Amino acid sequence: MHDTQISNLMYWLHSSNAQVDYVEFASQVVFELLFDEECVSSKTASEACFRIQTLFDGKSLAFESCNESADLLGNGCSYSDFKTFVDSIWYEGPYTLD
Repeated sequence: MHDTQISNLMYWLHSSNAQVDYVEFASQVVFELLFDEECVSSKTASEACFRIQTLFDGKSLAFESCNESADLLGNGCSYSDFKTFVDSIWYEGPYTLD
């Protein structure tokens, strides 16, 4: 990913704990899909077993819409809350395929 893509992505994500005025060389955004092993292996496995952790240059990003499902340190988001968050900021308009 190039620096202009990262700056656009960070602007689009509206993180509540990171402000990006410029993108440093070798910056990165990471989306980690985390899971509860016990939950996933159970007969009642569902989306509730998964979480999303988003990092910018190794620092966990926070999103206001995920406050209720963040971990004890205020990090991450439940998978379903993250999907709802992305749906709320997704571009809708001319020339979109989805």
